Formats: sequence, structure tokens, C-alpha cells
Amino acid sequence: MTAQVRDHVEQLCREVAAKGFWREGWIACRKFLTFPGKNLTEELKTRLQQLELDLVFRPRNNFT
Repeated sequence: MTAQVRDHVEQLCREVAAKGFWREGWIACRKFLTFPGKNLTEELKTRLQQLELDLVFRPRNNFT
């Protein structure tokens, strides 16, 4: 997967998650992190960890 495609997929995931908790996306991130395989670089691992955090729904209001 090229860096440009990877960036686009991450952005789409964040847009979906902005509308509420996206269970399937979160599960997919967890699976990639749990079973990384040989090709998961430290950069990709860090990006997946950040994406996982972004996919977790947290109330977004003036009180948080």
C-alpha cells in the first residue's frame, strides 16, 4: 500500500469515526496490532495505535 493510499484510508476512517463509535474499524485496528506479521514497521505500528485512539468514541463537547 502506498503512503498516499494509506493516508487517504486513515483520513476516511477518522471521518467515519467522527460521527460516532465505529466498532468494526476499531476491531480491525486491534487485529492489525495484535497480529502484526513481519511487515509492520515501527512507523506503521505507531500510526495504527494513533488511529485506534482516534476511532474510540469520546464525547466531544465543551466539557471535555
